[in-house]
Amino acid sequence: MQLLGQERWRLDSIVARLLETETLDEPEIYAAAAIDRPAQGTSVRVAARTAPH
Repeated sequence: MQLLGQERWRLDSIVARLLETETLDEPEIYAAAAIDRPAQGTSVRVAARTAPH
């Protein structure tokens, strides 16, 4: 929950762009979120987190 709060501005920025354009390509999402896009051919892994029981 803390991470979501810290990065909320990125989500808000993406939503604002979507409201303007209705669709975003991957590069546009990275730009809206102010995240450097990984180099072409570089794989990005995201680990799923499970909620504490």
